[in-house]
Amino acid sequence: MRPLGRATASDKEDIEALDIAAVLHHYGFGYLPESSLGWRKVRCDFHGERQASATVNFELGAYKCFACEFQGDTLKIIQLAEKREGRSCGFTDACKIYQDITGRA
Repeated sequence: MRPLGRATASDKEDIEALDIAAVLHHYGFGYLPESSLGWRKVRCDFHGERQASATVNFELGAYKCFACEFQGDTLKIIQLAEKREGRSCGFTDACKIYQDITGRA
């Protein structure tokens, strides 16, 4: 990912390339399927559901829960997870946290 600044056409591709699995694992999302192709059902930890009510696409870096209606990309997951923990988190903060989680820019 390039340094933060003005958005460009390639920013969407950069966000899709982010490691959503590493972020979900970091925030304690339970079982993540081994296969990373297509949409996979997962349990949503944002509302404490015991059954798989969300889907994640590891290729697109996209997440959608059908129970709590949260949907977003890797950086939005970071923002919501940090907010859940009582910490303010904007886009720039989410980028820095992503770098800390994955060790890559």
